[in-house]
Amino acid sequence: MKKSKTLMVILTTILAASVLTACNSGGASLATAKTNSNAIKKFGPEEVDKFSKTQLEFIENQLTPGAKDYFKNILHLQKAATLCKENCGNPAFIYGDMDGSFGRVVLSAISAGAITINHKDVLSLLAILLENEYKTVQSGKLAEFQNSEQYAKQIEMLIQYLVSNKSFIKTNHDTIFIGDIVWDRFSCNIPAMKTLLENLHAQNVVFILGNHDGYDEAKLLGLGSKSNSSVQAGNFAKYKISEFEAKHLEQKVFQNAYYNPINKIFTIHTGVSEYNNALLLGGDGKNTKYVTINNYNDFSPENLVSKINNINFSSQNLGFTSFRPSDNTMQKLSYFRNKDITIVHGHNADMNINDPSVVNLNARNGGDFKPAAVVLGK
Repeated sequence: MKKSKTLMVILTTILAASVLTACNSGGASLATAKTNSNAIKKFGPEEVDKFSKTQLEFIENQLTPGAKDYFKNILHLQKAATLCKENCGNPAFIYGDMDGSFGRVVLSAISAGAITINHKDVLSLLAILLENEYKTVQSGKLAEFQNSEQYAKQIEMLIQYLVSNKSFIKTNHDTIFIGDIVWDRFSCNIPAMKTLLENLHAQNVVFILGNHDGYDEAKLLGLGSKSNSSVQAGNFAKYKISEFEAKHLEQKVFQNAYYNPINKIFTIHTGVSEYNNALLLGGDGKNTKYVTINNYNDFSPENLVSKINNINFSSQNLGFTSFRPSDNTMQKLSYFRNKDITIVHGHNADMNINDPSVVNLNARNGGDFKPAAVVLGK
């Protein structure tokens, strides 16, 4: 606690200086500032390790052994193969369910080279936030984490530093988040998360819509209710955003699916299934209602993804949480396998990066919300 308070004092001084510098140079406000496009330095995959390794090592050294193990999939990214055989371009940095964790998104962006933090005290504050997430998993007191004024202030200081110091960077590779970022178990300061996502999105980071990202879906999960189970919808977050802001964020930042025709990686949160030549994208879990694309085999992958992204999932009111097709089901989908397309998803079962046809990045791994991540491609 003492270390945390000391860092807060130091960061207050750092931020004051950062804001003054930004103001003197005609910088934008903290809520809207973007990285100057003329100052962007693009990092290729071969450069990411050099720029992110020192930051990650510093953070890891601040963590307890248990927290190091909890975040190891992000701190030490594993590489895995895809079905793509030749001319596959740069590998993709892909991150599984975020469970509403601000610290987890920042750590992931650092590991992908999409965020750079060059101040040790800021990295230390991030490490404290990550450690507290790990401790919360051990205690199970998710509502207390969400409603913590202390954690909310730590998050606010981090986002102010990131924005005022223009810490967001474009890379030469895909950086993709599989979803579950906004309304989930570790949601605490959602306005700060909104600013974080908007700034990363401006640097071409891809955010896939999860069942914890749409406002209407969050309401189905318990947002606004008095039930203890509504913790899974970030219902106790210290700071929230309005319905209007949430739906604007959903439309501005998120997409339902993403496909890169060069590395042939197709990403979607819940996974996909098939019935009577229709691609199943979501359903009510009772086998009575589905969101489908009929005769999907007739479409190119690019056109298929375009059709998927034109669907307003929020308007379906089905509750996609129960739609969980198995990896085995997806491995048998000839449309993807015949085109050497690797399906990447979250949401279902445990992390599995060993099959190049279907990569599963759900943050469960035995039920402890352990983050999942991978670098896919040659």
